Amino acid sequence: MKFIGCDLKEIFLHSDNSTRKFFSLLEKECGYPYKKEVKELEYEIKLDYIVDKLDLLNEMNRITSMFEQSETHFVIKNNKYTDYNIDCFKRDEKEFSVFLYDGILTMKEKQHFSEKIEKHTLYRNIEVFYSNPQEIFQLLSLEEVEFIASMRKIRYTNFMLDVVNGYVFELSLGDCSIDQNHQYQFEIEYFGHVCIPSIEINESKIKRTLLELTDIILENLGESIRPSNQTKFNFLNGHIKTNGDKNLVLNKLYQISK
Repeated sequence: MKFIGCDLKEIFLHSDNSTRKFFSLLEKECGYPYKKEVKELEYEIKLDYIVDKLDLLNEMNRITSMFEQSETHFVIKNNKYTDYNIDCFKRDEKEFSVFLYDGILTMKEKQHFSEKIEKHTLYRNIEVFYSNPQEIFQLLSLEEVEFIASMRKIRYTNFMLDVVNGYVFELSLGDCSIDQNHQYQFEIEYFGHVCIPSIEINESKIKRTLLELTDIILENLGESIRPSNQTKFNFLNGHIKTNGDKNLVLNKLYQISK
């Protein structure tokens, strides 16, 4: 497949299954860099699976196969696998997820803003990442920050390039679990664009493109999946009876951070 004169399949073959390297090679080959306008801002749509058990990798392959023969989309397929144990905190409308990323204590601060568009809930979220332990503990130690619960999050991730407008999307399929309860959820997120001067980037076009792609996926997956308005923290709150001991969790995290 060609994109502004570049052979995407050839570039992918030399990317060593790295999305970062793929876009670096693409820039070197065609002269246009990949960019995310505001790194703290994300646009995404979620879909829930109505099943008792799901083979994540098999299902991710089923989703990406919808676009692998497309003339308008190129799947940067590496099926990146992650498995995190996450401690979840909250203050008012802000959520804090703490986990080890490549051996480094990391915290994601997230605030959801959503709007209903037709049958979908489209999220426009603000998220900030912290990797300085002092900053993390200073924030989590505030009295108004509440510990919610801990969960496990397994996920497969791929990326997809729209060769018509240069938009890049993250496709992720995850299993969040607490005790014996599971949330199987697919997310499609706008992840930035290749900076082609002739391409228009605006919020309404981003939202419209997300909705169109989500409808394609829904149409192909049938009755096992439906539009979702459930965040990870909504899922957690629905399956805990009492909050855990915040001080015990902070002490555990402190030992991990050393």
